[in-house]
Amino acid sequence: MSFDTNFKTVPKSFVFKTDRVKLVQVITNLLANAFKFTEKGSVNFSCIKKQKKIEIVVADTGIGIEARDLERVFDRFFQTNQLKTGTGLGLAICKSLVLAMGGQISAASKPGSGSVFTISLPIN
Repeated sequence: MSFDTNFKTVPKSFVFKTDRVKLVQVITNLLANAFKFTEKGSVNFSCIKKQKKIEIVVADTGIGIEARDLERVFDRFFQTNQLKTGTGLGLAICKSLVLAMGGQISAASKPGSGSVFTISLPIN
């Protein structure tokens, strides 16, 4: 398994003000999930400045999420039928924290091809 990062699109002089503890918790949870569900393949983390927002993306080539489960993936206590590990709170907490920071979080996935979680946060 490989881990790739892409910070080339964020200027070195760029300053992003947000709640550091919340942001670290969200990114840590998304990366932990990506590694947990990617036995073979890769996990990619990117951070891109887009106008007045910063976009953070965690993508993997893991097992993916069924379409019927994707719409509920941010619900509290919801777990996909794939591994049944954890409490089903991680992504719900991520969503709550991102919303508290004034942002949005979304998920896209295809079973067998991996998942992409995108966070969009306003630049203060």
